Amino acid sequence: MACQQEKLQHLAVLANGLLPLVRNSQFDKSSQGTELQMIGFDPSAKQGQLVSDLQGDKLVEMMQLIIFATPDDQTDMGYGRFMNEVESALRRFAKAVNLQPERDDLTVRFHQHISYHN
Repeated sequence: MACQQEKLQHLAVLANGLLPLVRNSQFDKSSQGTELQMIGFDPSAKQGQLVSDLQGDKLVEMMQLIIFATPDDQTDMGYGRFMNEVESALRRFAKAVNLQPERDDLTVRFHQHISYHN
């Protein structure tokens, strides 16, 4: 819901105990091993992409939310507007799930993959 409000349409929600590796689906296919999960996004896709892998029978230490930028998210000034939308969505998410700053962590990492750019 928080991502929908910011019109973030390319994302993955994972709570399966695996480490996600994000790749361009035009070159790498999605797959899953014992420790890693390869997730493929198509940066040229105009419609939204959602990957969800939640295992209710497995207690995991963390949930991972991956928000993927497309070339349409870039402006003359870079990806600043997109990053602001991501920040707003994460703040809404933290509030919706009642994260307590004094005892809960929300760790944010940003990655840039050169292979996604023309």
